[in-house]
Formats: sequence, C-alpha cells, structure tokens
Amino acid sequence: MRDAGLALALLAVCVLVNDPVTMVPKHTARLFGMAWPAGSWIWWGATLAAVAGVALRGRRPVPMLVLCVLSAAVHLALRVPVTIVDLATPVLLYTVAPRMACRGPVT
Repeated sequence: MRDAGLALALLAVCVLVNDPVTMVPKHTARLFGMAWPAGSWIWWGATLAAVAGVALRGRRPVPMLVLCVLSAAVHLALRVPVTIVDLATPVLLYTVAPRMACRGPVT
C-alpha cells in the first residue's frame, strides 16, 4: 500500500508541478510535427509504466528497475525535459541496491 501511495504521489506532483498536459505536446510537436499527437500518448504510456514500477517495486524490484529505466529512456528520447515522475528510476535504484549488496561480490 505504501508503494502505491508513493507512485500516486509522484504522478500527482508531476501533474501539478510540471504540467505535462501542456508541456509534453509542445516538446513532442517539435520532434514529430504538429500532425503527430502520438508523442503525448507515448510519453503518458511510459509515465504509467514508471508509476507501475514504483507501485510494484516490493514484489519484483529488479524487473521494475528495468521498467523505470526504459520509461526514463523513452522520456529522454522524446526530448521532453526531465519531470518529477522520472524520479522513479532513483527510487527503484535505492530499492534494488541494498538487496544486491547482500549477495556478495560478482565473480
């Protein structure tokens, strides 16, 4: 429940602070042209994937880290400025790092 709350908080703060409803179409229109509104859909899809990654980080942290990294890569590929929801990747890295440290050195 705590992870889902964090995920929803990331999304809510992103919507309030970064205003992606107006920012994302402006930046994706430069990349794809005004006739291609799918850039916004791609951004929102990657955003929902990052939110799901944070919400499910307790069950499968490594796959969720990969999901959040891919989500951030999509956001950067669309040339949209970094938003608060992109903090999902460091949150997942913080979740995975202590679990991997207990396994010992990689040989």
